Amino acid sequence: MAWWEWGPLTGALIRSVPATVVNVSTRGCLIQTTARLDPGLVGVLVVGGGDNAHSEAVRVCHAIERPGSSLPFCAGTEFLVFDAPAARSTRHRAARFEAGQRLSRLADTRENSGTKSTSPKVATRGRRPGSRENTGDHSGS
Repeated sequence: MAWWEWGPLTGALIRSVPATVVNVSTRGCLIQTTARLDPGLVGVLVVGGGDNAHSEAVRVCHAIERPGSSLPFCAGTEFLVFDAPAARSTRHRAARFEAGQRLSRLADTRENSGTKSTSPKVATRGRRPGSRENTGDHSGS
């Protein structure tokens, strides 16, 4: 994008760069393109098409070149958050996916799942079988 000023008028030159989204998280995404995208570049990533299209403002954080590939440039982008994500946005879908993965991991480890009580925090070593007293308590009361 190139900016210019001419008297009271300000404008921008915008180019369209086809990209393939490789992966997405709640903070950004990795894209592959045929054109170099320099770090610091700010743009709009449009995902989908027609009535199903949604857009996200992004900033390129890092970029690498992979010579010989059909899409020789990779760019790591971060989402620029101006407001809450729309229900069909890329950020919202990534957040729902990541939340589902966190809940799945908790269920797999049975943490906070409510299916079993937690294990005892104090070891039972040193107690006499059938006794309710601590072994260090010799007061007899």
